[in-house]
Amino acid sequence: MSDKLPVPDKKGVLFLPLGGCGQFGANFTLYGHDGAWIAVDCGMAFADERLPGVDVVLPDASLIAEQRDRLKALFITHGHEDHIGAVAWLWPQLRCPIYATPFTAALLRRKLEEHSYKGAQPKITIVKPNVRIDAVEGWGVTYLPVSHSIPEGNALCIETPVGRIVHTGDWCLDPAPILGAITDPAAFSALGDAGVMAYIGDSTNSDVRTKHLTELEVEHGLTEVFKTAPRKIAVTMFASNVGRIISIYRAARACGRQVALAGRSLDTMVNCARETGHIDDGMRFLSGDDAADMSDHKVVLILTGSQGEDRAALSRVARGVHPSVKLKADDVMIFSSRAIPGNETAINEIKNSLLGMGVRIVTDRDAPVHVSGHPVRSDVAQMLDWLRPTIVIPVHGERTQMEAHASLAREKNVPHIHVPMNGEMLKFMPHGVEKLRHYALNFSAIDMGRVVASDSLPILERRKMSFNGAVFASLVADRQDGSLLDIQVSAMGLLDPDDARDARVITELEDAVAERFETLSKAERVSEDAGVEAARARIKRFFRDAYDIKPLVNVHISLV
Repeated sequence: MSDKLPVPDKKGVLFLPLGGCGQFGANFTLYGHDGAWIAVDCGMAFADERLPGVDVVLPDASLIAEQRDRLKALFITHGHEDHIGAVAWLWPQLRCPIYATPFTAALLRRKLEEHSYKGAQPKITIVKPNVRIDAVEGWGVTYLPVSHSIPEGNALCIETPVGRIVHTGDWCLDPAPILGAITDPAAFSALGDAGVMAYIGDSTNSDVRTKHLTELEVEHGLTEVFKTAPRKIAVTMFASNVGRIISIYRAARACGRQVALAGRSLDTMVNCARETGHIDDGMRFLSGDDAADMSDHKVVLILTGSQGEDRAALSRVARGVHPSVKLKADDVMIFSSRAIPGNETAINEIKNSLLGMGVRIVTDRDAPVHVSGHPVRSDVAQMLDWLRPTIVIPVHGERTQMEAHASLAREKNVPHIHVPMNGEMLKFMPHGVEKLRHYALNFSAIDMGRVVASDSLPILERRKMSFNGAVFASLVADRQDGSLLDIQVSAMGLLDPDDARDARVITELEDAVAERFETLSKAERVSEDAGVEAARARIKRFFRDAYDIKPLVNVHISLV
């Protein structure tokens, strides 16, 4: 079977998730029909411990890159990093028109400006809500405003000759959001009345059965915490939650405090929000340096780094190395965010450091200081009632959340339900969904400022070193007769040369390698390749037999 994508035919609509299924982040979805493809979102995800030294991973765009001439458009639902964070990196493989709302476009432009592209430059077309876009012959795409934790969240109504598809992006139900539109019941009910072939829906909180707060209730909760704080207040949150920034500002002003921003992404978000009219010019923010000169009871700091990112402002504050922001005993640190699965350890390390300083920590378990921007189970049920789709495809979540979404759809008697995996191609048709095949994907990583395969040699070697250590051996031999003149071995992450017992093991290892080298023929000893391979094999066997581990082994031979 070919590993290449088929050319889409007229008989159905092809659906291929290249990220965002079975994981949080890296959302990237293809739809194909009648010889053309469109893409929805192109985001990044946080790397885990399997990719040491890597912070960000990107979806695999290689499949669609081979049919780049058939890729007619990339539609961005909203500006969160897990939906736009890969665009600037992967655009050379896509090179298609980009469609986005004004705020999302402002964020994208800043990202694209950080890159240099040869030939044609990325083109962003600004879209208006509820206006059909005919980017592909026979297709219509309409942006439908929804509530979410970032300005200008949208679902997409994708109309094809085969049937209507609703792709929600991220959304929630909030009857009175601090910023932006509501998820309009009338608009989605009208789609249900017209007929929805397939619903591709956000599963993030599908397993949450409790009703969540509104953003206005969070603002009141923040105000109450601010009133009781005796000294400095700091809040960490997702920088993209402009509505929450506004709530913090209003809560702070109600308590006689000013607000300072600490973190480049916060500055970017506020500037983009001001540029697109979501924050007015009368709402002014201080810098971290400004706040350092103010009385502690007069300031609220907003810090980046709610997910424990090592280089973000919060992490540096917790380590006591931030140049302008310092927290002390009795200061209050509010976590106005949730932990993305996989980031809990890094976040807890920060909390432990802050608690060690005597800082009081407040989370949504202590007070109403955060609400998710994603639909809980009852919200998803409401959407299914509005749309009444023939097909439900849960996306945007780990398997647990996607299966909870599917279970709810079964309760609603949806005729056809499928929980997809990344790389699994489906075909939507008016009478149901057909499973076609599964493509093996290889996510990319941003490593040292460049895009590399997640299984590239440097990353694989780094992973091996992180689990099994590394052994470096340097041998010096006579160029004429191949006699061994010197040998030095170091075992990084395995043996401590300053420990007497380990030092004896290193000597034993050096003796074993020397003995093996000297058994080689003269021709092999003066051939660097043969000597390197023999020494490497002996070192691997030594650690396998003695410790049952497989370290990374590097051998260098100098002939003098």
